[in-house]
Amino acid sequence: MKPFRLAGLLRVRRLQEQLAAADLADANRHAEDVRLRTHRIRASLADADPSHADGAVLAAVTAARSNAQIMLADLAALRGRIETERSDAQAAYGAARTDARVLEKLQERHAAAAAQQERKDEQAVLDEVATTRWRPGTEGHR
Repeated sequence: MKPFRLAGLLRVRRLQEQLAAADLADANRHAEDVRLRTHRIRASLADADPSHADGAVLAAVTAARSNAQIMLADLAALRGRIETERSDAQAAYGAARTDARVLEKLQERHAAAAAQQERKDEQAVLDEVATTRWRPGTEGHR
């Protein structure tokens, strides 16, 4: 069977696909981290009840709330950037997967064509053997 000429390129495409998948996984992990941090900060803001606090505690709670609001704003900006990176990573993975799949289909077609040619060649040999062994008037003789 003839080797698939694009086998090297197919290996490269598969590696590119694996790298793109890893980048997408990283982007998804970062997005989840930001979501969890945002959730924790919002939960801590909701849990703070300064109604029974003295002046010093109230000032600390107010400062903490202000700091938390700033952190939430920073996380919102970060979330936007990460979502863009995630979208880009998803597109890069899709393109890499498509590129690899095209070559995989070509390899499958090559393998099918080679197998068909091999069967054809084998049948030609069998036909040749059958016609050279059989001659008129030689039935039953070996």
